[in-house]
Amino acid sequence: MEKGSGILMHISSLPSRHGIGTFGKEAHAFVKFLAASGQKYWQMLPLNPTSYGDSPYQSFSAFALNPYFIDLDDLVKEGFLTKKEVIKIKKEYDKLNTLLCGIREMTKLPQALIIVDPRKEYNAIKEARKLHIPVFGVVDTNGDPDLVDYVIPGNDDAVRSIKVLLGVLTNAICEANNLEIVDYVTEEDKNKKNASMEELIKDEVIDEKVKEGKESDVYLINDIVEDEEEKSDDLSSKTLVELKAIAKEKGVKGYSSMKKEELINALN
Repeated sequence: MEKGSGILMHISSLPSRHGIGTFGKEAHAFVKFLAASGQKYWQMLPLNPTSYGDSPYQSFSAFALNPYFIDLDDLVKEGFLTKKEVIKIKKEYDKLNTLLCGIREMTKLPQALIIVDPRKEYNAIKEARKLHIPVFGVVDTNGDPDLVDYVIPGNDDAVRSIKVLLGVLTNAICEANNLEIVDYVTEEDKNKKNASMEELIKDEVIDEKVKEGKESDVYLINDIVEDEEEKSDDLSSKTLVELKAIAKEKGVKGYSSMKKEELINALN
């Protein structure tokens, strides 16, 4: 083999109107670009059909070409497909990509399945039953709790409700694996959190302890703030998740792997 420079890149990395790179005009243009640049070699890596885990190294054939790399435009040009058929294939591809792209990188079966609205996701539940995967389901008043193994009563139509429920479940998984707690607070809640103290005081209910010893109905902001600070000092009554959230706000390093006592000491 003659000595020379080249490039290592899979054919699927080329740009394409149909999702991934093919042996179409983009590949021909790239070869011309390599030749003009003085490159002699292009290593494309495995081109055979993929199998489990979408891996070309677990193919059922060592000689066949992955059909994904056949250019649809070339098939139209040669008369094997019509433009109408290409549009239909493209729509089907976009639909499958939207619904199934999340499981492309999965290398093993999930330990659990979380379903929002079991009635609509009945096929997913049946698939989980076949694979013996436990199912957690957000079940509304019009749902069937018998479809899932672990029922989570909740509103399966409201986006904010679903976001909170999934956020809590995600944080439970993160806590069990000593991972960073995920911030699932909505933008509206964040804006409320960032509001000025005067704006919050307008709607604040005055605590009876603050009212004690006051001769008038005028209350200083400091009176209410000090009372709230006294309440927040009782960290021992808070859960581990709440303590980690406070530690994240205060910028405590390594809070995700701390135990409850360690977090209380760090926050004090």
